[in-house]
Amino acid sequence: MKLIVQNLYKRFRDVVAIKDVSLEVEEREYVVIIGPSGCGKSTLLKLIMGIILQDSGQIFVDGREISSLPPEDRDIGFVFQNILLFPHMNAYENISYSPIVKNFNPKLRKNFIEELILFGKLEEWKNLYPSQISSRGIQQKISLIRALATGSKLLLLDEPLSSLDARVRISIREEVRNIVKQLGITAVHVTHDQNEAMAIADKIVVMKGGSIVEVGSPEELYNRPKNIFTAFFLGKGNFIEGKIIKSEDNFSSTKAGNIVFEGNTKFDAGERVIIFFRPENVLLEKGDENNLKGEVVEKRFLGRQIEYGIRVEDNILYSRVMRLDDPKYNLGDKVEFHIEKDSIIFYKYPQEGLEKAFKLE
Repeated sequence: MKLIVQNLYKRFRDVVAIKDVSLEVEEREYVVIIGPSGCGKSTLLKLIMGIILQDSGQIFVDGREISSLPPEDRDIGFVFQNILLFPHMNAYENISYSPIVKNFNPKLRKNFIEELILFGKLEEWKNLYPSQISSRGIQQKISLIRALATGSKLLLLDEPLSSLDARVRISIREEVRNIVKQLGITAVHVTHDQNEAMAIADKIVVMKGGSIVEVGSPEELYNRPKNIFTAFFLGKGNFIEGKIIKSEDNFSSTKAGNIVFEGNTKFDAGERVIIFFRPENVLLEKGDENNLKGEVVEKRFLGRQIEYGIRVEDNILYSRVMRLDDPKYNLGDKVEFHIEKDSIIFYKYPQEGLEKAFKLE
């Protein structure tokens, strides 16, 4: 199913929760909406589901406008943040609920439910009640299979893994994506977890203040974000204020204090900019361009990676290296390093100031 959202607007008294939001989700696409708390991502999902109604705008599923329909007539599956299984029904009965309500043919219904239980690897728990299942991951997987049992080809998931332990969350998120992909379902998944979004999304939608900031693949939004808030919100980055001192073709040189950065971005000489690059693109060796010297003032162990904070004049630049490639610098060591030119992005200095541009609303 293809989902189209056009110019959605929703106000709650004095608060505008959704501002003129438009979005297209292609058939069989797994889209993840991410943003800070209160940005409107869950509200957008509830508008699509019909739990609340928009003040203006339209919603289409496979060309059919569903903007004013009640939830039960929208043919959409929904998985909530809280695990809402019927406590008086076992897992099999929970999964059977929608097919029974929708009057599926009894024989076909039984086969369909059994296939879903096998598909979700839930045979061990099908006769157990929610209170008898200690694993919240299994409970949430039952909720997912129950949503799929509606027969809907569009699935909405509102932070479905947020209440799970970290290790369980990682395991379940892969299962959720695999199940959705194998069944050929279109999914829109809301989360606040950046790693979760990067791991499972075909396309990520970044929201802030009720609006969509940027849409793209995980690779596009991480490596070449067009918006400075996306660069800030999606992963760690280095941000330095500078001024363009030279510009030609698609190449610019920027000065920050006494440091000169070269990047493949076109700006006019004299423009005030923010210089951005990821820690992985700060290489702890001398290179052909953007060579710098500094002092190690921070060092963090991040499992497979080591992160260094290197003071250069008044700035601390962060570098991340794989643990196997760690040069094993200590605090106070003088180091020489370079930044890959292709990884540097210049953003026009935000008119509202950097602090407001990065504010998590």
